[in-house]
Amino acid sequence: MAELRKKEREWGFTLLEVMIALSILAIVLTAVLRLHGQSIRLLERSRTAVVAPWLAAGVVSRLATALPDPPLRQGNFDGFPDFSWKASVTPASGDVTGMIAEEESQHLFWVGVEVRRHGEVVYSIGTLRGDLP
Repeated sequence: MAELRKKEREWGFTLLEVMIALSILAIVLTAVLRLHGQSIRLLERSRTAVVAPWLAAGVVSRLATALPDPPLRQGNFDGFPDFSWKASVTPASGDVTGMIAEEESQHLFWVGVEVRRHGEVVYSIGTLRGDLP
């Protein structure tokens, strides 16, 4: 009879062994899921860091062709529904105009663009652009 019990014990795992294995598995899976969540957040952050400057440069280019008074000062991006933009166009300040001839300074404008994602500013750019007579 003792031999039979010994053989039965060799066939399976004890409850303690199963519980320890499940605990180790739970710890590992928790760590993997946490890393996965961090990866998704980093992916979104890097997407914003790459896409926002590209979108802002496109807006600046469009505004520069419509100086001194572009028809649109804010809008959304086609293909990027969670991004929007807001622009300001003002005559160049006196500091800049002192560096060039007064006749030419009338055609210089400060173009500022803010790119927003879900209403929060994620990128802004400002540049001088000219409107040639």
